[in-house]
Amino acid sequence: MKTYNAKLCFYNSSELLEGPCWDKDNGLLYFVSIKGDAVYCLNIETGSVKLYKTDGNVGCAVIRKGKLITAERSGIYERDLDDKNKKFILNVICLIWPDGLVSFRQRSPSYMPIVAKVWQMTIF
Repeated sequence: MKTYNAKLCFYNSSELLEGPCWDKDNGLLYFVSIKGDAVYCLNIETGSVKLYKTDGNVGCAVIRKGKLITAERSGIYERDLDDKNKKFILNVICLIWPDGLVSFRQRSPSYMPIVAKVWQMTIF
């Protein structure tokens, strides 16, 4: 069995660092700090970390067509990787009925395909 030596490459006292997304084209690891209202981007080679602040709690982040897509408390957003342009895409409301059935409603019909890639659940 092959063994690996793990090393700590990032620590910031966050309670919930999770949701890793690997950008294989650029060698970058994206992950979210749910309660820290942020997405981090770690350059594995250099060890440098870029911070993307979010509008409240963030559930996940993915790279799609050279853009960072984030599922934040107020909706799903798309932003340039240089963090200069951020735009609201849609808001998905998850309804859980008494019988356990789950249904979704969207507030922006023009961008529904992104829901298949990014999943936003309301964070209370």
